[in-house]
Amino acid sequence: MKVWVHTADARTQVFNGQLAAEEWAAKERFSERSIIEKTMETRGSQQPRIHRITVRSAERGSFASQRGGKDDCVIASVATALELSYETVAGAFDVALDENGIPLITEGLNDFTIFGALLKLDWLACPLIPVELDDEPTQSGARQLTRGEIRELIKGRRAIIGYNDAVAGFHAVAWNGSEAIDCSDGTIIEIAELPFQHVLVFAKSDKASG
Repeated sequence: MKVWVHTADARTQVFNGQLAAEEWAAKERFSERSIIEKTMETRGSQQPRIHRITVRSAERGSFASQRGGKDDCVIASVATALELSYETVAGAFDVALDENGIPLITEGLNDFTIFGALLKLDWLACPLIPVELDDEPTQSGARQLTRGEIRELIKGRRAIIGYNDAVAGFHAVAWNGSEAIDCSDGTIIEIAELPFQHVLVFAKSDKASG
């Protein structure tokens, strides 16, 4: 995980984006300041890349394909999980498409930044991070769920699953309630033993269902 550390006048502040660090620095009007990009090692970032286990090919028309070899797994996976068009989801995520429908992006989307866009589509998202990746297991609070418990809870629900793939790096796949579909090639993958990093579970908002 990358963070931006701002130091000035013996004060240190940590931000999750360079722009936020720069804006804070400008607001505080420090005479001397330094913004350094650092990589923080967490249990999540230390997870080894894994080879997926393929079960079979998904049925034609049951998923939205990734396009043009781009890092658009989040777009395609959300579209598949919510049964929306690729174009609808890309538009909600403010991702432009070229004349051939290929997304104009140079890196993958952080799926923890899509909650607001999903709400505009009348969908809520609940992030679930397994206790196996808890960096502060002694911190006071509700007990985190295990991967096994999360696998049981998402049955019958729509979701996307994020894990560290041996080929693609960090990768998101769609969950249709009973099976995980990799939209990069339209295959069903096994999640029974998949050491995923997190799951985003989706539900229709009250406004949409009322």
